[in-house]
Amino acid sequence: MGDVDGLFERNEVNNELNNIRQWLAFNLGSWRDFAKCANVPYSTLERVARGTTKNPRLATYTKIRNEWMRRTGQIDDSNSVKEQ
Repeated sequence: MGDVDGLFERNEVNNELNNIRQWLAFNLGSWRDFAKCANVPYSTLERVARGTTKNPRLATYTKIRNEWMRRTGQIDDSNSVKEQ
């Protein structure tokens, strides 16, 4: 059963990464600021956004995800998830 759970987690991460990539595609001009706020190198963000890096490190993914969630209003500046 652990393999099935891992598969669902990977699919969820891949889906979320695709959502982040789509959002970044529409917000192309703010990538440098996004990278700075997410505390990841611009070149790394660029590779992730363009899909060159298919599976970024968990720490990198988490930083990008948290900044994306903050910018899309899903979490506040204290990284607390907002109730929906």
